[in-house]
Amino acid sequence: MGMDTVELIMDIEDRFGVSISNDDAAAVRTVGELSDMVERLLSEKSATGGPAVCLTSMAFFRFRRAVAEVCHVERKRVSPGEVIDVLVARKARRREWAEMARRTSMKMPPLHRPDWCVWVGLGFVATFVAGCWQTRLGIESTALLCWATLAILIFGIGAFGWVTRPLAIHLSPRTITCGELARELVALNFASLRARGETIRREELWQAIVHTVAESAGADAAKIERSTRIVEDLAMD
Repeated sequence: MGMDTVELIMDIEDRFGVSISNDDAAAVRTVGELSDMVERLLSEKSATGGPAVCLTSMAFFRFRRAVAEVCHVERKRVSPGEVIDVLVARKARRREWAEMARRTSMKMPPLHRPDWCVWVGLGFVATFVAGCWQTRLGIESTALLCWATLAILIFGIGAFGWVTRPLAIHLSPRTITCGELARELVALNFASLRARGETIRREELWQAIVHTVAESAGADAAKIERSTRIVEDLAMD
């Protein structure tokens, strides 16, 4: 297995709370085979043979209770089709997002900076590098200039990230509504939601597997199918 595949297996182990042997990992070729393997491992690990529970519903109910308490909205307003922007104001979203994570004991999807921050950051980098090489910063040695430019650039990027951190209040396009957020929460907190040992639903497991694979491979989740090959189609060595 290449490094990309090893990292994917480690992500799967962490997210689903399973241990995958080298032989099992080496036998996996497609995303469907990966899902079947994880389902088998979870079944072997399960302490009960009880009825399947809906992890999406479990995540939604936890979120609904938290958003009602933290954002002071009526619980009946929090429906799967409700837009999160309506419930969680942007002004206090970073603080309230962290508080909801604490109350639900779930990892919340990250909030994002606006797109213009990326372009401003790229413009800053390009301008800075061009300025350094034009003025040479009074440094004669090219090698030393490279190291000085790199050091200042790293500091500048860190400072830019810190300054723009309060702007990270935007939701992912995948989590516009409460229902979409609940499915994202299942993918991010699969092992903890299943900690009580219930039998899980196969479709929820598949959605969580797709989310993890897409995140690890930098791929479009909508294009991942059971027949998608991990190495050939997703370019994971």
